[in-house]
Amino acid sequence: MCSSDLGDTTRAASGWFGLDACRRSVLDAEGRIAAVCSSARGTRLEVIDPSSSHPLWTRDLPDPGRCGRGALALRDDGVLALASARRLLLLRPDADGGFTTVDALDLDLAAGDCVRDLATAGARVWFVSADGVVGTLEAGRVRTQIGRAHV
Repeated sequence: MCSSDLGDTTRAASGWFGLDACRRSVLDAEGRIAAVCSSARGTRLEVIDPSSSHPLWTRDLPDPGRCGRGALALRDDGVLALASARRLLLLRPDADGGFTTVDALDLDLAAGDCVRDLATAGARVWFVSADGVVGTLEAGRVRTQIGRAHV
């Protein structure tokens, strides 16, 4: 074992931060990065400063299920739509620099299915599941099985 000014039992730990762990991201109305990130600690929503890449705010999320990445989209009104397994969360920016849940909706998906992707058009949120179910959320109303996507 080597000895140095730092001591003879020095240990270092490192981890990943950035696009390797944060696969889904959008820019919010203030130009910050909102991203769904995963690590050994679990899945979380992070607001990241684009200049420094440092997280400004973090919130733990439920397990996203077999989709494993949590779909994310930003509506025109600044509300963040976030899917985790068979639930859709709507989050509004708050005064603390993070997001507050304004609605949490259970989607009409079969057991074992989960939301694979989200898209927005105005206030409408579109989703597609791993099993190919397509649906929308608008004005608090969820419509599912509008059709089956070929994914």
